[in-house]
Amino acid sequence: PVKGRVIGIYRATRDLGYLTGPFVLAFVAYIMGGSFSDLRYSVALTVAMLLIGSFLVYTIVRETRPWWIAYQETLHHAEVVMRAVEEADKAIQTHAQGDHKQCITQVKQAKATEQEADQLKRLTRDRLRMSLRRSPDMAEFYRLSKDIDRVAGRTVTAALKLSKLKPEMIHPDITTIMVEMSQEVTNLMRDVLISLRFLDISYDQAELLVQEIDKLETNIDQLYGDLITAIYKHENDFQKISYILTLKECADLLEYAADSAEAASSLIRALAIKHQP
Repeated sequence: PVKGRVIGIYRATRDLGYLTGPFVLAFVAYIMGGSFSDLRYSVALTVAMLLIGSFLVYTIVRETRPWWIAYQETLHHAEVVMRAVEEADKAIQTHAQGDHKQCITQVKQAKATEQEADQLKRLTRDRLRMSLRRSPDMAEFYRLSKDIDRVAGRTVTAALKLSKLKPEMIHPDITTIMVEMSQEVTNLMRDVLISLRFLDISYDQAELLVQEIDKLETNIDQLYGDLITAIYKHENDFQKISYILTLKECADLLEYAADSAEAASSLIRALAIKHQP
C-alpha cells in the first residue's frame, strides 16, 4: 500500500511549484533582459526542466508495483482451476455418501472444467512466450500457471479414479479421511487464489495468506499419513487388491495436488517479497 507520508511529500512539492513557479519564470525573464511580457527564456527553462525531469524519472525511478503481462490471464486460469477442484471435491463427497451414479456425473463435469483450465494455461503461456514487450517475472508466472494447473489435474484425476470403485466396498474410516483430505486441498487452492488476487492489491496481505497455506499443507500431510494407515489397516476387507492400489493412488494424487498448491504459494510469496516497497 502507498504510505500517506509519500503522498504528503508529493502533494507538498507539487503545491510548492504552483506557488513559486510564476515568480521564478518572471524573474528569469527579467534578468535575461526581456520584459515581463517576453517569456521566451522562461518557456525555454520550463521545457529544459521538463526534459531533465523526464530523463531522471525514466532512468532512476522504478515502479514498485510492476506491470505483469499475464497477471489477469493467470488469475482467470486460477479461478477456473478453483471451480474444477470444487467440483472434484463434491464428487468425492458424493461417492462417500454412496451415490455412485451422481458421483460419475460430477466427475465428468469436473473433467470438462479441468480441460477448460488446461486450455487457459496454454493461452497464458503462449501470451508470455510470444509477447513483444518483455515483462518482469515472466519466468515466475510461467511456473505459476503450471503449478496451479497441476492442482486441478491431480484433484480431478483422484476423483475420477475413486469413481471407478463401488462406495459400499470401502470402509467408512477410509472415506471419512478421503473426504477430509479433499476438502483441505480445496481450502488450500482457495487460499492460493485469494493470495494471487491480493498480489495486485497488497503484498503484505498476500504474504500473510501464504503463511496460512503452509499450515494447511502440514495438516494435509498428516491426513495423508492417516489415510494410508487406514487403507492398509482395512486391506483384508477388500476382495480385490486393485481397490487398495487405487485408493493409495487417490491419496497420492491429493497429496501431489497439495504440493503443487504449496509450490504456487511459494512463487506468490517470492513475488510479494521481491516487489514489497
